[in-house]
Amino acid sequence: MKKYRFLLSVLLLITTTASDFALALSDGYESPELKDEAPWTAILYLVVALAGICIVAFKNSRRTHLD
Repeated sequence: MKKYRFLLSVLLLITTTASDFALALSDGYESPELKDEAPWTAILYLVVALAGICIVAFKNSRRTHLD
């Protein structure tokens, strides 16, 4: 009998937690619609940022291991 009581309490806890999580996800907020060109501008910014990082990272420091 104790096994069934324990199993029932664990099942109830899992069910309650899952339903609370589902209720938290549906808070009624709807995200704004994105423009068609918005992803392309983000990709452009990403490419420019990566190019700048690569230029700085691979710049020759003009030092050798003998310094």
